[in-house]
Amino acid sequence: METYALENGHTAVFDAPDAPVLLNRMLDKIERLEAKVNQFEQLVEQAPKLMALFTDTMDGIYGNSLQAGVNIEERIKMGLHLLTTITEPETMRALCTLTGQLEQIATIAEQAPGLTAMAVDIADNFYASMAQGGVDLETAARNGLDAAGRLVNLLQSDEIKALMDSGVLDPKTLVIIGNAANALVESRTHVEKAGPFTLLRALFNSDLQRTLGFLLSFGQHFGKRMEQYTRATEEGKPQ
Repeated sequence: METYALENGHTAVFDAPDAPVLLNRMLDKIERLEAKVNQFEQLVEQAPKLMALFTDTMDGIYGNSLQAGVNIEERIKMGLHLLTTITEPETMRALCTLTGQLEQIATIAEQAPGLTAMAVDIADNFYASMAQGGVDLETAARNGLDAAGRLVNLLQSDEIKALMDSGVLDPKTLVIIGNAANALVESRTHVEKAGPFTLLRALFNSDLQRTLGFLLSFGQHFGKRMEQYTRATEEGKPQ
């Protein structure tokens, strides 16, 4: 191999046996590097056009979104806020807990067909047992639905409304009715024959006087109510 003088005054001797191979490798690497540099230069030259194309595309998307009533900026802000909220420690712990619960729900869902079949078998056995005991569940169910429907109709009827407004269910009325019922039972167990003199003596009994006063007051108020009802009936507006 020849000896070449370098510009800096040093010399390099390419007398090694593998020097040509190394030189070829270096030339190949230089060529590949030069090709990459050329590609990079091309990309750099095309960068303004690509940026302009990207900008036009984004402007078009933004304009179409605004026409469709979609505020991209607002959604980006909301997305960032949501991302911040999700990444908070408390939220992450809650999500981990929810994930564990979802796994349990998934396990239960996998077992649902077997549980459903078991429930159906239990219902069939119960129905068979009731049928053997002489109980017709279908008829009982129909009767129950019919009774429920009639009860609903009764509660919505004018009669029930009149009963609620009549004062029969007033607590004071119920107390009077209860006292009358108790007195009726007690009187049935203490029945004695009474003559004219017994009635005269009874007129001086304070309890009987109180009862007579109640009956006179009741008669007065009842008569007044009857008169109001008669007048309202004649006018076509029953009270």
